[in-house]
Amino acid sequence: MVESNVEPTKLKTSVLLKYTSRPEEKILKFSKFYHAQSNFQNSVLSMVEHMIDRFGYVDICDHEISKKLHTEMLQFMTSVEKEENDMKNEKIVQERINPLKTETPKENTTGESKTVGKVQIKNTEGF
Repeated sequence: MVESNVEPTKLKTSVLLKYTSRPEEKILKFSKFYHAQSNFQNSVLSMVEHMIDRFGYVDICDHEISKKLHTEMLQFMTSVEKEENDMKNEKIVQERINPLKTETPKENTTGESKTVGKVQIKNTEGF
């Protein structure tokens, strides 16, 4: 990773971003991102500032930077999957600890009322 010490001789105040040469799936991803932004210009500038703060003035396509970003992405995806699995497991545990009580009322042939759970069931034969 080589940090650039070259001072620009002319300040760049605008940039044209052309992505038509990218594969269609990347164009679709970019388009979805673009439409999700309330202010695309500020979003891109914010990303660039973040990368400068994080890596300095380097070529972001540098092999070492790419490796670091890829590794971080894999770690993030792994942690997200772990969190989702933990949530599923917690739900299963809670269901086993607190199962829903779904007792079926038994037939009452004596004409008496019977309470099942919080529901009172009366024999209605003959009505």
